[in-house]
Amino acid sequence: MMHGSKPNGSPTAHLLQSLLKLLAKRWKGVTVSVILVVGTIGFTQIELTGGERLNLIESFYETLRLFILSASGTPVDGSKIWLYIMWFLYLLAAALSATFLVESLRTIKQALDNPDRIVRKMKDHLILCGRGKHGRLIVSQVLARNPGQDVVIVEVDTSLPPFLEFATGMRVPVIVGDMTDAMSLRRAGIERARRLYAASGNDVANLNTCILAKECAAAADFKSVALISDVDLSRGVSDLARSEGVVLVNPYEIAGTNLVEELWSMMGSSNGGISFVVVAGFGRFGQMFTKALLRKAGDDCKLSVAVVDRMATKKVEVFRRSFDIGDRSLSAIDGDVDDPRVFETAMTRGVSGTSATEPIVILCTDNDTANLNTALLLQECWKVTATVVTRLFNPPPGFCKLIAGSRIHAFQIPKLIEKKLPEECF
Repeated sequence: MMHGSKPNGSPTAHLLQSLLKLLAKRWKGVTVSVILVVGTIGFTQIELTGGERLNLIESFYETLRLFILSASGTPVDGSKIWLYIMWFLYLLAAALSATFLVESLRTIKQALDNPDRIVRKMKDHLILCGRGKHGRLIVSQVLARNPGQDVVIVEVDTSLPPFLEFATGMRVPVIVGDMTDAMSLRRAGIERARRLYAASGNDVANLNTCILAKECAAAADFKSVALISDVDLSRGVSDLARSEGVVLVNPYEIAGTNLVEELWSMMGSSNGGISFVVVAGFGRFGQMFTKALLRKAGDDCKLSVAVVDRMATKKVEVFRRSFDIGDRSLSAIDGDVDDPRVFETAMTRGVSGTSATEPIVILCTDNDTANLNTALLLQECWKVTATVVTRLFNPPPGFCKLIAGSRIHAFQIPKLIEKKLPEECF
C-alpha cells in the first residue's frame, strides 16, 4: 500500500463534479423545480391568511402563482421551520421571475438591435471591409463630405461587438464574416450599396473583394476601392483592376503626395526653391514620396535626390524600372540611416552640387527612434532641420515633447492621408 499519494479521482468524485457542472449551467431550471416541489409540500404544512389549509393540488397551483406575484395570501400559521422556508420561497420565486423578465427584455432588445436586421433596411450605403486604420481614415473623410451616410463594416474578427462607434455618435453595424465571401457581402447589403472600400492588411484580398463586389452589386454608379500598398502588385494588376472597374488606392502615395505639397508650399517659393533632397528610408512611403516629388518638380527643375537605405542601390534600380523618371538625378547611398558617416557622404554630395540652399532631409524609415536620433544628429552636426515622418497614429507624450523642443519638422502619415484625398476615393 502506498502512502503519501492522492488518487487522481474516484468515480464518486467525478460524478459529483459532473453534477456541479450541470447545476452551474442549468441553475435556473433546477431552482424552479426545487421551488415547485418544496412549495407544493410547504403549502400543505402551513395556513395562509384566511385560516384555510390547502390540499396537494391547490398547493401546487398556489406555488405556481408565486412566480407571478399573485399568491392568495401569506404564511401565518404552522411549524416555525416551514414558515421560514415558505417566506424564503416567496422571495426566491419573485427574484427568479425578475431575472427571467430582465433576460427576456435583453433578448428582445438584441433581436431588434441585430446588425443584419439594421443592414436590411439600408440603401445607398458604404461598406468598409476590414478595419485597417488607413481604410477608416479614408472612409471618415468620405463621410465628412457626405454627412449622414450609412456605413456597414465587414470583419472576420468574431470578438467584435455587433456595433462599433465609427465617428462621434455614429453606431456602425458589424457583419462578422470573410470579406472575400459573397455571402458576407450580401449580408452587408452589397446589392443596395453605393461604395465598397476593401481596406484590410492583405492587398490581394482587397483586390479580390472589390472584383467580387462589382459582380454582386446592382447599383449603376457602384464603385469599389481597393487599398493596395505594394507597388509591384499595384503595377502588375492595374490593367485587370481597370477592366473590372476597380479603383486602386495606395495610402502611402496619398500621404507622400500631400507631404510634397506641404514642403513645396513651405520651401518651394523661398530661398531659391527646392534643389537637393535626401530621402532616408526607401520603403513604401519613401518610394511614393520620391515619385510624387519628381512629378511635382517636372522636367525643367534641377532637383537632385539622394536615397539613403541599407539596400539603396538595389531599391533605386527597381524604382527606375517601375517608374519613368527619365534622366533625373536620383542617386543611392547604401548604409544605415543612423550612421553619421552615411549622412556625411550625403551632406557632402549636397554641398558639392549646385544647391545654394539647405538640403531637405526626409527621415521615413520604419524605426521612429532611429529617425529621431538621426534628426537630432543632423541638427547638431550640420545645422540641418530634418523632417521626420512617423506611422504613429497617437504619438506618445515623450515623442511630442522631443519634437516640440527642437527644430525638427514632424508629420504623421495618418494626418497626411486625412489632409487631402484623390477624387477617385469619393
